Amino acid sequence: MCRSSAVYSLVFVLIVASQSFAQEASKAYPFLKELDVFSGTFEGTTTVPSGTAKSERLGELQGKKVTMLLTTRWAPGKCAQVADASYSFEGGETILGTSLVGWDQKKKQITYREFTTHKGVWNGVVQRDGSKWVFLIEGYNLDGKKVVQKHIVKFTDNDHYTLIATSTTDGEPQPEVTWKFKRI
Repeated sequence: MCRSSAVYSLVFVLIVASQSFAQEASKAYPFLKELDVFSGTFEGTTTVPSGTAKSERLGELQGKKVTMLLTTRWAPGKCAQVADASYSFEGGETILGTSLVGWDQKKKQITYREFTTHKGVWNGVVQRDGSKWVFLIEGYNLDGKKVVQKHIVKFTDNDHYTLIATSTTDGEPQPEVTWKFKRI
């Protein structure tokens, strides 16, 4: 009886300790708290516009539908947001990625870093511009070509947002892509 009481006491202490740890926010959180609107799971859809460069790896993309499943959560201590993404191309493969959005105290800005199952590590910054979020990102696509992107995100309500992406691939402008996201 004494042994099980000790086990129950230890479990209780661990639960209470983990709850207080989870509730304690880092010193970075005040700079990131507005990002809470991205927390949760969203599904985004788009159709690749005509004029988009052909991919050596994925082939012709123009006119294909793309669905993205994006799940975003806070890292422990709310020191960053972690997002897991799955991009499914119509009739093609799925690309998986994980991104981190956090506060860079030295540069005094929100930074973005994404890693994918294919070529590429993407780096950038995130800025709030009134009612919009602006992501400025650089990286390499599946073919190893340098891509510079600007994403403008505007929420219509807590459960829906639009992402408009403009980009260049190896310095060549690409057509604008509009994503529609809904919370699921």
